[in-house]
Amino acid sequence: MKIFVSIASYRDPLLATTVKDAYDNAHYKDSLVFGIVDQSYGLETFDPNYFAFKKQIRYVRVDPHLARGACWARHLVQTLYN
Repeated sequence: MKIFVSIASYRDPLLATTVKDAYDNAHYKDSLVFGIVDQSYGLETFDPNYFAFKKQIRYVRVDPHLARGACWARHLVQTLYN
């Protein structure tokens, strides 16, 4: 069984901390799959390669000027669910 953690983020400087904390506090770490839509500029970008569990992260970055709101971002995250 897998647990899909859906995160729609808009220019959040604590995104990496949130992902790390969720993973660190999980009882069944191998069951986690993160779906992340990061609406941020290039210099603010979250780097999934930073994490040892990077294969459990599905990541899409969108420039903020192309963002269409929170509901749109949540919908986009759900397309990362398999």
